[in-house]
Amino acid sequence: MIKSKQKQNSKQQQQNFLQLLKGKFSQKIVNSLFWIIYCLKFDKNQKEIISKSRKIVSRNYSDIFISPKYKLNNEIINKMCCCFAYIIHFAFYTYFPQNRPTFSFRFILDCYHITFFEINGVFLSDYYVRILLENAFTEKFMSYEFTKNNQKSKLESNQKDKRPVFLLTQLKKPNLDLVQGAHNL
Repeated sequence: MIKSKQKQNSKQQQQNFLQLLKGKFSQKIVNSLFWIIYCLKFDKNQKEIISKSRKIVSRNYSDIFISPKYKLNNEIINKMCCCFAYIIHFAFYTYFPQNRPTFSFRFILDCYHITFFEINGVFLSDYYVRILLENAFTEKFMSYEFTKNNQKSKLESNQKDKRPVFLLTQLKKPNLDLVQGAHNL
């Protein structure tokens, strides 16, 4: 009986959270945060756009709290901010395919930093952002970012492994034609 109520409660919380993310307030917040991040990262001279977008974020964020439809606590707020930042950096990745090389792990972290600062007014460390992401999305969330880098490093290490190693130093085979008397070896 208790477990069924907990499951039902959990499903209701998930539905409320999805409703929050799909709601008009959240859409306006994500849109405004996108432009704030765009201006801060790529066009810092657009102070008017940043100012207007900040007002929209502030107004709609307070509307979420006022709305009786949503029951927010710190855990939900952190997950909501993580989802907003994820949607934003995914939008950058989707809408600017020619600029994908510039969307590094640093850029992704900056999306989270700016989102949390604009919504909560708090500066977070990279480590704390990573902990929040792991709590919100599990530890596999950032693994896609490292997959490309790991594949490159594995290829490089496999190529290096084929060379002989002596005392942790890569050795190159000498060119015996340059050494006199090497033909007798």
